[in-house]
Amino acid sequence: MDATWCCPEIGNIVATMEIRNVFEVTLRNGLKSKRAGCQFINLSANMQSMIQRYIIKVERERRAMELDRPIIHRVMDDENLSTITPFGFP
Repeated sequence: MDATWCCPEIGNIVATMEIRNVFEVTLRNGLKSKRAGCQFINLSANMQSMIQRYIIKVERERRAMELDRPIIHRVMDDENLSTITPFGFP
Protein backbone atom coordinates (compact mmCIF):
# COMPACT_ATOMS: atom_id res chain seq x y z
CA MET A 1 0.00 0.00 0.00
CA ASP A 2 1.21 3.53 -0.68
CA ALA A 3 1.45 5.65 2.44
CA THR A 4 2.53 9.08 3.63
CA TRP A 5 4.04 9.29 7.10
CA CYS A 6 4.28 12.76 8.64
CA CYS A 7 7.40 13.17 10.80
CA PRO A 8 7.26 16.43 12.76
CA GLU A 9 10.19 18.76 12.04
CA ILE A 10 11.56 16.24 9.48
CA GLY A 11 8.98 16.16 6.70
CA ASN A 12 6.65 13.73 4.95
CA ILE A 13 7.87 10.26 4.05
CA VAL A 14 6.15 8.87 0.99
CA ALA A 15 6.66 5.15 0.48
CA THR A 16 5.13 1.83 -0.37
CA MET A 17 4.66 -0.29 2.74
CA GLU A 18 3.70 -3.89 3.29
CA ILE A 19 1.95 -4.86 6.52
CA ARG A 20 3.86 -7.87 7.87
CA ASN A 21 1.98 -8.54 11.11
CA VAL A 22 -0.69 -7.12 13.41
CA PHE A 23 -1.04 -7.96 17.08
CA GLU A 24 -2.77 -6.70 20.19
CA VAL A 25 -0.79 -5.13 23.04
CA THR A 26 -1.81 -4.06 26.52
CA LEU A 27 -0.70 -0.54 27.39
CA ARG A 28 0.59 0.49 30.82
CA ASN A 29 -2.81 1.96 31.67
CA GLY A 30 -4.45 -1.40 30.96
CA LEU A 31 -6.09 -0.42 27.68
CA LYS A 32 -5.63 -2.70 24.68
CA SER A 33 -4.32 -1.43 21.36
CA LYS A 34 -3.29 -2.93 18.04
CA ARG A 35 0.27 -2.66 16.73
CA ALA A 36 1.31 -3.32 13.15
CA GLY A 37 4.74 -4.25 11.87
CA CYS A 38 5.42 -2.88 8.40
CA GLN A 39 8.17 -3.16 5.82
CA PHE A 40 9.12 -0.37 3.42
CA ILE A 41 9.29 -1.50 -0.19
CA ASN A 42 11.91 0.07 -2.52
CA LEU A 43 12.53 3.00 -0.18
CA SER A 44 14.56 5.79 -1.78
CA ALA A 45 17.85 6.91 -0.21
CA ASN A 46 16.30 10.31 0.57
CA MET A 47 13.38 8.72 2.44
CA GLN A 48 15.78 6.41 4.32
CA SER A 49 17.75 9.45 5.49
CA MET A 50 14.57 11.18 6.66
CA ILE A 51 13.55 8.11 8.69
CA GLN A 52 17.01 7.90 10.27
CA ARG A 53 16.87 11.60 11.23
CA TYR A 54 13.43 11.12 12.76
CA ILE A 55 14.53 8.08 14.81
CA ILE A 56 17.61 9.95 16.09
CA LYS A 57 15.41 12.94 17.05
CA VAL A 58 12.92 10.75 18.96
CA GLU A 59 15.73 8.87 20.77
CA ARG A 60 17.36 12.17 21.85
CA GLU A 61 14.04 13.45 23.18
CA ARG A 62 13.42 10.22 25.08
CA ARG A 63 16.90 10.30 26.66
CA ALA A 64 16.43 13.94 27.64
CA MET A 65 13.14 13.10 29.35
CA GLU A 66 14.75 10.21 31.23
CA LEU A 67 17.54 12.50 32.48
CA ASP A 68 14.97 15.03 33.72
CA ARG A 69 13.37 12.38 35.96
CA PRO A 70 16.01 11.24 38.45
CA ILE A 71 15.45 7.90 40.08
CA ILE A 72 15.15 8.39 43.82
CA HIS A 73 16.55 5.76 46.16
CA ARG A 74 15.61 5.65 49.82
CA VAL A 75 18.15 4.32 52.27
CA MET A 76 17.44 3.42 55.89
CA ASP A 77 20.20 3.51 58.41
CA ASP A 78 20.09 3.09 62.19
CA GLU A 79 19.02 6.66 62.87
CA ASN A 80 16.99 8.02 59.96
CA LEU A 81 15.60 7.64 56.48
CA SER A 82 17.71 9.39 53.83
CA THR A 83 16.88 10.15 50.22
CA ILE A 84 19.68 9.74 47.70
CA THR A 85 19.33 10.95 44.13
CA PRO A 86 21.75 10.44 41.24
CA PHE A 87 24.55 12.96 40.87
CA GLY A 88 23.84 14.42 44.31
CA PHE A 89 20.74 16.38 43.27
CA PRO A 90 18.43 17.20 46.16
